Amino acid sequence: MILVPASLNKQFLPILEDRATDVGALRQVFVENLTTRAEEESDSLKKALQHPELFRKWVRGLSPRESFRISPEGVPFLGGLPDSTEDIMSFLVDGGFEPMQLKFLQDLVFQTQKRRGDAMKDELHIKIPKSTYAYMLVDFQGILQPNEVHLCFSSKFDDGTNELSDLDGIDVLVGRCPAHLPSDIQKVRATFKPELRHIRDVIVFSSKGDVPLAAKLSGGDYDGDKAWVTWLPELVSNFQNADVPPKPDFSPYIEKDKDTLGDLRRLCGEEHYVDAMMAKAIRFSLRPKFLGPCTSFKDKLSYQLNSLSDERIVKLSWLLSELADQPKQGILFGRDEWRRFRDDVVGTRRHLSTPLYKGSNASRSVGPGAKHIIDFLTYTAKSVIDAVLEDLHQFMRRSPASTTDKDIVGYWNHFAKVYEQQKPEWFTALHQNLRSDLEACRGEWGRLVSPGVNGDYRASAAHVFKAWSDIKPRIPTHATGASDAACFLLQDGLVSPELSQWELLKASLAFKLYSRHGRFVWQTAGRQLQAIKALSISPGGAGGVPVVVVPNMYAALKPDNTYIKRLMASEEEGDGLCISDDPVPVRRRIS
Repeated sequence: MILVPASLNKQFLPILEDRATDVGALRQVFVENLTTRAEEESDSLKKALQHPELFRKWVRGLSPRESFRISPEGVPFLGGLPDSTEDIMSFLVDGGFEPMQLKFLQDLVFQTQKRRGDAMKDELHIKIPKSTYAYMLVDFQGILQPNEVHLCFSSKFDDGTNELSDLDGIDVLVGRCPAHLPSDIQKVRATFKPELRHIRDVIVFSSKGDVPLAAKLSGGDYDGDKAWVTWLPELVSNFQNADVPPKPDFSPYIEKDKDTLGDLRRLCGEEHYVDAMMAKAIRFSLRPKFLGPCTSFKDKLSYQLNSLSDERIVKLSWLLSELADQPKQGILFGRDEWRRFRDDVVGTRRHLSTPLYKGSNASRSVGPGAKHIIDFLTYTAKSVIDAVLEDLHQFMRRSPASTTDKDIVGYWNHFAKVYEQQKPEWFTALHQNLRSDLEACRGEWGRLVSPGVNGDYRASAAHVFKAWSDIKPRIPTHATGASDAACFLLQDGLVSPELSQWELLKASLAFKLYSRHGRFVWQTAGRQLQAIKALSISPGGAGGVPVVVVPNMYAALKPDNTYIKRLMASEEEGDGLCISDDPVPVRRRIS
């Protein structure tokens, strides 16, 4: 597995602050990190909005894993649009819509960024380029000295400053989740050892010393545990190791089921010991687990005391370490044991307030003077993200984006212009009946999906899409040319029914009537609108014939990074297309 830069787990924040020699400097590191990353992402997005190919790459970066598409249908659709927002954005730009021209596409981008921002506020995924997660491995050869680690990369690791092949001669921090004790993060020395150079993308821990390094990290071992590693100087130099505190005696509260299969065989006999084992395993699995409640209580108490080193917190943290291996160790610990432990260690304290950062509206509940580091950074993240979203909003407002599109509207207008001059009876009836059917379908959408209407959006969208699909040409059979008109419109057996002349014209007229009225026309006629746009030839465009792709192949496509880099370089050097905070329409079509 190739290692990549990691986001800092929220559990590490209180430990980093507890062990910091300068708390103010530590907090400032995270403030600057949040601000810098948010501004860089915003600048990258604004640049992508001005270049469809770059925008396609940006969308791909939102959800690089697309294994859910493994199906005969390819990209899943809901009505006339792909099911996911990311796929909708890709689908539209693949059809020739440009983010700087289409308001609907910009709305999707803004909603996506707001959703990502809300998640950032809640989860505090602080990305640190000089960090990664790597599986832990012990140095069986005994080459590393105590408190030394070895980490080589199979490919160049871009940490924002350098492209590294290994870590050598620097101090690093290593930690492992779950992290509760101050000692669950340790400062160690990263040293390159030629004898271990063939071991890549895993971190090798020394086998020497009184206590294994992995054991210091929340009781870790080498059976698939991952370590968080960072070599960010501002974090490493501001960190002081803590010794692993003595483990309390849990014998008054914890028992272990030590029965072996041999014991059951002797007790129950040859015929029944397997059944006894199964019954015993099921009973054990059905016992209430207290790891969650104990963790919640410890977090609340630690938050209230704003401390990790308090004796009560240390004992609770050790208990959590024990309970983490409850299924493996056969630990028996229930409600009564938890109550006795809590009374003995903490006292009669029963109800503790929930930390502000765990509230349903955490980012609005905390202020700039928060004492707890997670509260402080939650407020900081809110301020930074709100500012970036406002900047994006203003950028989009200055763009020429519109809710309509002349290529889409022009498809119906051209058709109507031809037959309005001739005024055949069948066209007049077709036009009137289609408008009536579209208005009825739009009314059904408003009844089911309008703001303030509670209901299942997916079910409502599918219902309206069915009504939309049922709209067929209604032409008087006695009208002159009615039969030929029906054949021309429906094209039975010639093309996919969804892309017949009738469906394209229906979509074009619906767009002309309702493009300013929310999502209705896109959710029902998105396929047809995308097809019309791709088939259109806009004045000023670069020309080129659109390429038709079947669904299973379309699902397999992804942006070519090399092509996009070369395209951007050629535009910046030769075409004079500036990339700035001032939105400019980009009118080109490259095939």
